[in-house]
Amino acid sequence: MAKKLHIKTLKCVEQEDLTLDDRIVVYVNGDPVNGAAFDDGQSRYLDTVVSFSSEAVVKLVEVDDVDADDVLGVHTVRSGSGVLEFTRDDAHYQMSYAISGD
Repeated sequence: MAKKLHIKTLKCVEQEDLTLDDRIVVYVNGDPVNGAAFDDGQSRYLDTVVSFSSEAVVKLVEVDDVDADDVLGVHTVRSGSGVLEFTRDDAHYQMSYAISGD
């Protein structure tokens, strides 16, 4: 039976881009599953559910037009629930999640 990763919320504690809103894309196991623009202090309910077999690799990327995209962090989750912290490149994002299934 497949497990399900429920990405609940994403909060921008501190954005990466100093001049414009961060354009964030969430990847799970290499596939883009959600995206939104964020400014400091903003929180969004993403309500995204993704099926996986043994583990889910969650990557947060800030997309840039002018230079290379910024990977803000990568986490591997297998079970449980909690908050993932993404803090690379002077940014800080918090993602709440829960995993269901076997």
